[in-house]
Amino acid sequence: MFNSYKAIIALALVLALVFGLTACGQGTTPVEPPDATANASDTPAGMTTPEPSITPDGQASPTPSDFRRATLYYRTDEGYMLPVSMEIPMEEGIAKACLSRLVSTPEMRLELQKQGLRPVIPEGTEIELNIINGTAVVNLINMPTLQSAEDEQAMFMAIVNTLVEFSTVDDVTIYIDGNDEETQNGSNLPKNQGRFAINPENSELATSGSAKPMLLYFPNESGSMCVPVTRYTENAVDLYSSIKALAEGTKLNGLRSCFPENTLVLAATIENGILTVNLSSDFEQITQTVGLYDLASSVVLLTAQQFGSIDEVRFMVNGAVFEP
Repeated sequence: MFNSYKAIIALALVLALVFGLTACGQGTTPVEPPDATANASDTPAGMTTPEPSITPDGQASPTPSDFRRATLYYRTDEGYMLPVSMEIPMEEGIAKACLSRLVSTPEMRLELQKQGLRPVIPEGTEIELNIINGTAVVNLINMPTLQSAEDEQAMFMAIVNTLVEFSTVDDVTIYIDGNDEETQNGSNLPKNQGRFAINPENSELATSGSAKPMLLYFPNESGSMCVPVTRYTENAVDLYSSIKALAEGTKLNGLRSCFPENTLVLAATIENGILTVNLSSDFEQITQTVGLYDLASSVVLLTAQQFGSIDEVRFMVNGAVFEP
Protein backbone atom coordinates (compact mmCIF):
# COMPACT_ATOMS: atom_id res chain seq x y z
CA MET A 1 0.00 0.00 0.00
CA PHE A 2 1.51 3.31 -1.08
CA ASN A 3 1.38 6.40 1.09
CA SER A 4 -0.41 9.23 -0.67
CA TYR A 5 0.16 12.91 0.05
CA LYS A 6 -1.76 15.85 -1.35
CA ALA A 7 0.08 19.03 -2.20
CA ILE A 8 -1.27 21.02 0.76
CA ILE A 9 0.67 21.07 4.02
CA ALA A 10 -0.88 22.40 7.21
CA LEU A 11 1.95 24.78 8.02
CA ALA A 12 5.19 25.76 6.30
CA LEU A 13 7.63 27.60 8.54
CA VAL A 14 9.93 29.99 6.77
CA LEU A 15 13.32 30.02 8.45
CA ALA A 16 15.33 33.19 8.02
CA LEU A 17 18.21 32.95 10.47
CA VAL A 18 20.21 35.10 8.07
CA PHE A 19 17.83 37.39 6.22
CA GLY A 20 20.33 38.44 3.56
CA LEU A 21 17.88 41.00 2.24
CA THR A 22 19.52 43.96 0.53
CA ALA A 23 17.13 46.80 -0.24
CA CYS A 24 17.73 48.56 -3.56
CA GLY A 25 18.52 52.22 -3.82
CA GLN A 26 19.00 54.98 -1.31
CA GLY A 27 18.79 58.74 -1.19
CA THR A 28 18.31 61.74 1.05
CA THR A 29 15.93 63.87 -0.97
CA PRO A 30 12.44 64.11 0.57
CA VAL A 31 9.63 63.27 -1.81
CA GLU A 32 5.95 63.95 -1.81
CA PRO A 33 4.02 61.19 -0.05
CA PRO A 34 2.39 58.74 -2.47
CA ASP A 35 -1.30 58.95 -3.25
CA ALA A 36 -3.35 57.31 -0.52
CA THR A 37 -5.67 55.60 -2.98
CA ALA A 38 -4.98 52.17 -4.38
CA ASN A 39 -7.29 50.24 -6.64
CA ALA A 40 -5.43 46.97 -7.06
CA SER A 41 -8.26 44.48 -7.02
CA ASP A 42 -6.64 41.82 -9.18
CA THR A 43 -6.46 38.25 -8.08
CA PRO A 44 -3.03 37.58 -6.57
CA ALA A 45 -0.59 35.99 -8.97
CA GLY A 46 0.36 32.34 -8.70
CA MET A 47 1.76 31.21 -5.37
CA THR A 48 5.49 30.54 -5.24
CA THR A 49 5.47 28.48 -2.07
CA PRO A 50 2.80 26.38 -0.34
CA GLU A 51 1.33 28.19 2.62
CA PRO A 52 -1.19 27.53 5.40
CA SER A 53 -4.69 28.93 5.23
CA ILE A 54 -6.10 31.08 8.04
CA THR A 55 -9.72 32.16 8.21
CA PRO A 56 -10.90 34.46 11.04
CA ASP A 57 -12.65 32.61 13.84
CA GLY A 58 -16.38 32.68 14.02
CA GLN A 59 -16.97 33.37 10.36
CA ALA A 60 -18.88 31.16 7.99
CA SER A 61 -16.98 29.44 5.23
CA PRO A 62 -16.14 32.12 2.67
CA THR A 63 -17.69 32.13 -0.76
CA PRO A 64 -15.90 33.40 -3.89
CA SER A 65 -18.11 36.51 -3.97
CA ASP A 66 -17.34 37.48 -0.36
CA PHE A 67 -13.63 36.76 -0.01
CA ARG A 68 -10.46 36.68 -2.05
CA ARG A 69 -7.47 34.49 -1.31
CA ALA A 70 -4.14 36.28 -0.94
CA THR A 71 -0.67 35.38 0.29
CA LEU A 72 0.64 37.49 3.16
CA TYR A 73 4.01 37.28 4.88
CA TYR A 74 4.42 37.14 8.65
CA ARG A 75 7.18 36.50 11.15
CA THR A 76 7.30 33.59 13.53
CA ASP A 77 7.87 33.94 17.25
CA GLU A 78 11.45 32.82 16.59
CA GLY A 79 11.98 35.61 14.06
CA TYR A 80 11.58 33.65 10.83
CA MET A 81 9.37 34.53 7.85
CA LEU A 82 6.28 32.64 6.73
CA PRO A 83 3.99 32.98 3.69
CA VAL A 84 0.37 32.52 4.74
CA SER A 85 -2.67 32.10 2.52
CA MET A 86 -5.58 34.11 3.94
CA GLU A 87 -9.16 34.76 2.90
CA ILE A 88 -9.48 38.55 2.66
CA PRO A 89 -12.97 40.13 2.64
CA MET A 90 -13.69 41.71 -0.73
CA GLU A 91 -13.29 45.47 -0.80
CA GLU A 92 -12.00 48.16 -3.12
CA GLY A 93 -8.21 48.33 -2.97
CA ILE A 94 -7.60 44.72 -1.92
CA ALA A 95 -3.80 45.17 -2.03
CA LYS A 96 -3.95 47.87 0.63
CA ALA A 97 -6.31 45.67 2.64
CA CYS A 98 -3.63 42.96 2.60
CA LEU A 99 -0.99 45.41 3.85
CA SER A 100 -3.27 46.50 6.67
CA ARG A 101 -3.24 42.90 7.89
CA LEU A 102 0.52 43.10 8.29
CA VAL A 103 0.11 45.79 10.94
CA SER A 104 0.41 44.66 14.56
CA THR A 105 -3.10 45.49 15.75
CA PRO A 106 -4.52 43.71 18.81
CA GLU A 107 -6.90 41.76 16.56
CA MET A 108 -4.13 40.54 14.24
CA ARG A 109 -1.84 39.66 17.13
CA LEU A 110 -4.61 37.62 18.74
CA GLU A 111 -5.38 35.76 15.52
CA LEU A 112 -1.80 35.10 14.51
CA GLN A 113 -0.42 34.06 17.87
CA LYS A 114 -2.49 30.88 17.60
CA GLN A 115 -0.24 29.96 14.68
CA GLY A 116 2.96 31.08 16.39
CA LEU A 117 3.13 34.14 14.13
CA ARG A 118 3.22 37.91 14.53
CA PRO A 119 2.73 40.92 12.22
CA VAL A 120 5.78 42.81 10.96
CA ILE A 121 4.57 46.44 10.74
CA PRO A 122 4.48 48.26 14.11
CA GLU A 123 1.15 49.15 15.65
CA GLY A 124 0.02 52.69 14.90
CA THR A 125 1.54 52.80 11.41
CA GLU A 126 -0.68 54.27 8.71
CA ILE A 127 -0.27 52.98 5.16
CA GLU A 128 -0.64 54.80 1.86
CA LEU A 129 -0.45 52.77 -1.36
CA ASN A 130 -0.45 53.74 -5.00
CA ILE A 131 0.24 51.39 -7.91
CA ILE A 132 1.71 53.10 -10.98
CA ASN A 133 2.76 51.22 -14.11
CA GLY A 134 3.49 48.02 -12.19
CA THR A 135 5.30 49.71 -9.30
CA ALA A 136 3.61 49.63 -5.90
CA VAL A 137 4.59 52.77 -3.98
CA VAL A 138 4.13 52.35 -0.22
CA ASN A 139 4.33 55.19 2.29
CA LEU A 140 4.53 54.23 5.98
CA ILE A 141 3.29 57.13 8.10
CA ASN A 142 3.96 57.68 11.82
CA MET A 143 5.72 54.34 12.04
CA PRO A 144 7.36 53.66 15.41
CA THR A 145 11.08 52.93 15.16
CA LEU A 146 11.88 49.24 14.94
CA GLN A 147 14.48 47.80 17.29
CA SER A 148 16.94 46.49 14.70
CA ALA A 149 17.88 46.44 11.04
CA GLU A 150 16.87 42.77 11.01
CA ASP A 151 13.34 43.76 12.06
CA GLU A 152 13.29 46.33 9.27
CA GLN A 153 14.46 43.84 6.66
CA ALA A 154 11.77 41.41 7.78
CA MET A 155 9.15 44.15 7.39
CA PHE A 156 10.46 45.12 3.94
CA MET A 157 10.39 41.50 2.80
CA ALA A 158 6.85 41.00 4.06
CA ILE A 159 5.57 44.14 2.31
CA VAL A 160 7.34 43.48 -0.98
CA ASN A 161 6.54 39.77 -1.22
CA THR A 162 2.92 40.33 -0.22
CA LEU A 163 2.41 42.95 -2.94
CA VAL A 164 4.19 41.18 -5.79
CA GLU A 165 1.69 38.33 -5.42
CA PHE A 166 -0.71 40.63 -7.29
CA SER A 167 -0.64 40.52 -11.08
CA THR A 168 -0.62 44.35 -11.26
CA VAL A 169 2.59 44.62 -9.21
CA ASP A 170 6.06 43.98 -10.61
CA ASP A 171 8.13 45.75 -7.96
CA VAL A 172 7.80 47.81 -4.81
CA THR A 173 9.21 51.14 -3.55
CA ILE A 174 8.85 52.03 0.12
CA TYR A 175 8.94 55.47 1.78
CA ILE A 176 8.73 56.37 5.46
CA ASP A 177 6.82 59.59 6.07
CA GLY A 178 7.39 60.49 2.42
CA ASN A 179 11.18 60.19 2.64
CA ASP A 180 13.56 57.70 1.06
CA GLU A 181 16.40 58.24 3.53
CA GLU A 182 17.98 55.26 5.25
CA THR A 183 16.40 54.22 8.54
CA GLN A 184 17.78 54.92 12.00
CA ASN A 185 19.11 51.36 11.99
CA GLY A 186 21.00 51.96 8.75
CA SER A 187 18.70 50.11 6.35
CA ASN A 188 18.20 51.37 2.80
CA LEU A 189 14.55 51.55 1.81
CA PRO A 190 13.55 49.24 -1.05
CA LYS A 191 13.34 50.96 -4.44
CA ASN A 192 11.83 49.13 -7.41
CA GLN A 193 12.42 45.94 -5.46
CA GLY A 194 11.18 42.66 -6.88
CA ARG A 195 10.41 39.52 -4.91
CA PHE A 196 12.91 38.68 -2.17
CA ALA A 197 14.30 35.14 -2.15
CA ILE A 198 12.83 33.33 0.81
CA ASN A 199 15.29 31.93 3.32
CA PRO A 200 18.53 32.23 1.38
CA GLU A 201 20.82 29.48 2.63
CA ASN A 202 23.98 30.66 0.85
CA SER A 203 23.14 34.17 -0.33
CA GLU A 204 26.80 34.98 -0.99
CA LEU A 205 26.66 32.68 -4.03
CA ALA A 206 23.69 34.64 -5.38
CA THR A 207 26.05 37.38 -6.53
CA SER A 208 27.48 34.97 -9.09
CA GLY A 209 25.98 35.63 -12.49
CA SER A 210 25.53 31.92 -13.14
CA ALA A 211 24.03 30.98 -9.76
CA LYS A 212 20.49 29.60 -9.84
CA PRO A 213 17.99 29.44 -6.96
CA MET A 214 16.81 26.03 -5.81
CA LEU A 215 13.74 25.82 -3.54
CA LEU A 216 14.00 23.06 -0.95
CA TYR A 217 12.01 22.10 2.15
CA PHE A 218 13.33 20.81 5.46
CA PRO A 219 11.44 20.06 8.69
CA ASN A 220 12.23 21.89 11.89
CA GLU A 221 13.78 19.95 14.73
CA SER A 222 10.44 19.05 16.29
CA GLY A 223 9.09 17.89 12.94
CA SER A 224 6.01 20.08 13.30
CA MET A 225 6.69 22.41 10.37
CA CYS A 226 8.22 22.28 6.90
CA VAL A 227 10.66 25.07 6.11
CA PRO A 228 11.22 26.45 2.59
CA VAL A 229 14.86 27.29 1.91
CA THR A 230 16.44 28.96 -1.11
CA ARG A 231 19.77 27.35 -1.97
CA TYR A 232 21.86 28.82 -4.76
CA THR A 233 23.75 26.50 -7.05
CA GLU A 234 25.96 26.69 -10.12
CA ASN A 235 24.46 23.43 -11.38
CA ALA A 236 21.20 22.68 -13.18
CA VAL A 237 18.01 22.89 -11.13
CA ASP A 238 15.69 19.99 -11.88
CA LEU A 239 13.76 17.28 -10.07
CA TYR A 240 16.70 14.94 -9.58
CA SER A 241 19.14 17.62 -8.40
CA SER A 242 16.57 19.01 -5.97
CA ILE A 243 15.82 15.63 -4.36
CA LYS A 244 19.55 14.93 -4.23
CA ALA A 245 20.04 18.24 -2.41
CA LEU A 246 17.33 17.24 0.08
CA ALA A 247 19.15 13.99 0.84
CA GLU A 248 22.34 15.96 1.50
CA GLY A 249 20.54 17.96 4.21
CA THR A 250 21.16 21.52 5.36
CA LYS A 251 23.49 23.24 7.80
CA LEU A 252 20.95 25.87 8.82
CA ASN A 253 20.29 25.89 12.56
CA GLY A 254 16.99 24.44 13.66
CA LEU A 255 16.47 22.30 10.56
CA ARG A 256 17.04 18.59 10.08
CA SER A 257 17.50 16.12 7.27
CA CYS A 258 14.87 13.45 6.74
CA PHE A 259 17.27 11.07 5.02
CA PRO A 260 19.58 8.69 6.88
CA GLU A 261 23.29 9.40 6.50
CA ASN A 262 24.90 8.24 3.24
CA THR A 263 21.55 7.82 1.46
CA LEU A 264 22.04 8.20 -2.30
CA VAL A 265 19.35 9.33 -4.74
CA LEU A 266 19.44 6.93 -7.70
CA ALA A 267 16.53 8.42 -9.65
CA ALA A 268 13.49 10.69 -9.31
CA THR A 269 10.58 10.89 -11.75
CA ILE A 270 7.02 12.22 -11.97
CA GLU A 271 4.66 10.19 -14.14
CA ASN A 272 0.86 10.29 -14.15
CA GLY A 273 0.81 12.27 -10.91
CA ILE A 274 3.10 9.80 -9.10
CA LEU A 275 6.44 10.96 -7.74
CA THR A 276 8.83 8.01 -7.55
CA VAL A 277 12.11 8.39 -5.70
CA ASN A 278 14.62 5.53 -5.97
CA LEU A 279 17.18 5.48 -3.15
CA SER A 280 20.09 3.40 -1.93
CA SER A 281 19.67 0.79 0.82
CA ASP A 282 20.82 3.30 3.46
CA PHE A 283 17.32 4.77 3.29
CA GLU A 284 15.92 1.68 5.04
CA GLN A 285 17.29 3.02 8.33
CA ILE A 286 14.56 5.66 8.25
CA THR A 287 12.23 3.27 10.09
CA GLN A 288 14.44 3.53 13.19
CA THR A 289 13.09 7.04 13.89
CA VAL A 290 9.36 7.35 14.53
CA GLY A 291 7.66 9.78 12.14
CA LEU A 292 10.72 10.38 9.98
CA TYR A 293 9.26 8.56 6.97
CA ASP A 294 6.20 10.82 6.97
CA LEU A 295 8.43 13.90 7.21
CA ALA A 296 10.52 12.65 4.30
CA SER A 297 7.37 12.17 2.25
CA SER A 298 6.20 15.70 3.03
CA VAL A 299 9.44 17.51 2.19
CA VAL A 300 9.94 15.46 -0.97
CA LEU A 301 6.42 16.35 -2.09
CA LEU A 302 6.79 20.04 -1.29
CA THR A 303 10.14 20.26 -3.05
CA ALA A 304 9.07 18.27 -6.10
CA GLN A 305 5.68 19.86 -6.79
CA GLN A 306 7.36 22.81 -8.53
CA PHE A 307 8.29 20.34 -11.28
CA GLY A 308 4.84 18.85 -11.87
CA SER A 309 1.46 17.90 -10.44
CA ILE A 310 1.77 15.20 -7.76
CA ASP A 311 -0.95 13.07 -6.17
CA GLU A 312 1.18 10.32 -4.67
CA VAL A 313 4.71 9.78 -3.36
CA ARG A 314 6.46 6.43 -3.76
CA PHE A 315 9.82 5.50 -2.34
CA MET A 316 11.88 2.68 -3.77
CA VAL A 317 15.14 1.12 -2.57
CA ASN A 318 17.42 -0.19 -5.30
CA GLY A 319 14.43 -0.40 -7.62
CA ALA A 320 12.11 -2.25 -5.23
CA VAL A 321 9.06 -0.62 -3.63
CA PHE A 322 9.85 0.40 -0.05
CA GLU A 323 7.23 -0.04 2.64
CA PRO A 324 8.03 1.36 6.14
